[in-house]
Amino acid sequence: MIRVRSQLGDDIFGLWRVVQILIQKDGRRISLVPNGDTFTSPEDAQQYAQGLAWRFLQQHFGLTNGEIVWDFYEKESPMLKRNALEACLLLLTGMAIGATAAVLFAPESGAKTRKRLGKYARRTAEDLWEQGQEAIETAADRGKEYFETGKEKAREAVQTAAETVKKNILRQTG
Repeated sequence: MIRVRSQLGDDIFGLWRVVQILIQKDGRRISLVPNGDTFTSPEDAQQYAQGLAWRFLQQHFGLTNGEIVWDFYEKESPMLKRNALEACLLLLTGMAIGATAAVLFAPESGAKTRKRLGKYARRTAEDLWEQGQEAIETAADRGKEYFETGKEKAREAVQTAAETVKKNILRQTG
């Protein structure tokens, strides 16, 4: 009897792959590691594993027909098993390690770094203030232009209307 056991695994993208194929024959254990192809379903991965194992058995043992026990099991991704609390703790641990490394490998002392960051923040705030002032001035200038243009057009419209009314009155009276 030949026993074939295939281990399947999924990743965070929902794709499946054959992690390992174990073949037991006459007390010997043979392990096959496929090339890492991915599949959209565990059934497709199982079919691929079965085909690989069958070809291997035919090539190496001359097996054409025999008693084979197929055993598939899915290996869940360890990252998907983690709960939210565990993930938060891992994130905080990573942040603490990163902060510690930053302090240890900082090129300057804390006082110098804070002073430099303060200067940078002041320069940035001043630049933003100047850009804001320029934007306000530009908007005010455009507003004045639009107002003057509108005022001129309104004056022309009133003048045209007055002339039209005057002509109509002269026609009726005269």
